[in-house]
Amino acid sequence: MRVLLTTRNTDEDPHRNPIGILDLATYLRMLGHQVDVGYVDRILSGQYNGARYDVVGLSVLQVLEDKTPIDDSLLLQKIFKTQVVVGGKWARNLPDHIIGEFKSNNIDVCQGAGELYFSQTDIDFNAYPAWNNQDFESLAETHNEVMTMRGCPFNCYFCHNTEKKLSYFSAVRTVDNIELLRTRGQQEIFIVDDVFAANPQHMEVIYHELTRRKLMVSNLFRFFAHISCLKAQTIGWIRKYQPSELQIG
Repeated sequence: MRVLLTTRNTDEDPHRNPIGILDLATYLRMLGHQVDVGYVDRILSGQYNGARYDVVGLSVLQVLEDKTPIDDSLLLQKIFKTQVVVGGKWARNLPDHIIGEFKSNNIDVCQGAGELYFSQTDIDFNAYPAWNNQDFESLAETHNEVMTMRGCPFNCYFCHNTEKKLSYFSAVRTVDNIELLRTRGQQEIFIVDDVFAANPQHMEVIYHELTRRKLMVSNLFRFFAHISCLKAQTIGWIRKYQPSELQIG
């Protein structure tokens, strides 16, 4: 299957690595699919004109107006004349009338993990593949965000987290991604897990893999912690990381 994965890169949302499509692209390739990635504005400007896809996936994190992803999906449908599916965190709690508008235009809505839209097999996070350098070439941008896990058990009012179950990527995969960002010029790494400083064992295995590759330096990382997780062992690992910034919620 040939798949195109896209998302918006707009001024309203400061530019960041589109982790959702970077993850899904490598996962689908592991399953044997051919995958391209790109930002919506560049695709609408002709980046993949003439290409044929079986599915075009639009990932939406958050929007100012619900109309934007609806319009984007209709344009993608018109350009590529194929099945379009809309997913991402924004799609997880859509009201029925928005879902109905998509379905009336033959656009699928994926309200769960994007991987499960393409395969019903449980996601093996420990075997999840690392990002592909070619995808950053296609996006023509590299930023400093990375995720080492998905999910958060807390219910902070200011957060748009939609996954309560914690799922951990392997330390090797995490450090592969960090190393790739470093080789692409990122001097600081922002771990955007909702609660990176929550599981000391997870922090430990990543730290040792970073150290083994001689990538562990002070002030390299920024990350989040939840006040409930700041126990003695977790604080000890925070000190070992020597982050440039720790945000506590």
